[in-house]
Amino acid sequence: MKRCSFSVAATCLVLALLLLAPGCKRTLSQKELDRGRAILETGLQAWEKGERPDTLQKLDPPVYFRDEDWTKGMRLTAWEITSTNGSVSDLTPRYEVVLTLADRKGKTIRRQVVYQIERKETIAIVRDPYF
Repeated sequence: MKRCSFSVAATCLVLALLLLAPGCKRTLSQKELDRGRAILETGLQAWEKGERPDTLQKLDPPVYFRDEDWTKGMRLTAWEITSTNGSVSDLTPRYEVVLTLADRKGKTIRRQVVYQIERKETIAIVRDPYF
């Protein structure tokens, strides 16, 4: 088994520290958070109007909104974005939202969820499964 020389180990340590240095991290700008919020609001408004999630795919750029409650046919009767933040580690904007939903029998359910906006080739609004 070969052992690393001291200079190789020291170089690796310096590189690791540089990658973890506070000045090296980029945070989301307010403009990026506002853009994500506007996309989320567009999706929530479509849901509240009774549209189907796939109607957002006709926008330019297309938006894919994945929410199990919407897919199952729950009606969105009210919503409020209560918090906005961005994850430093992956630069993903996240939004806490209180949803007021109605099932097919008319029973009202209030649910607090977190949506994240993923912007790659397409825009996706995804509910955080861990919240």
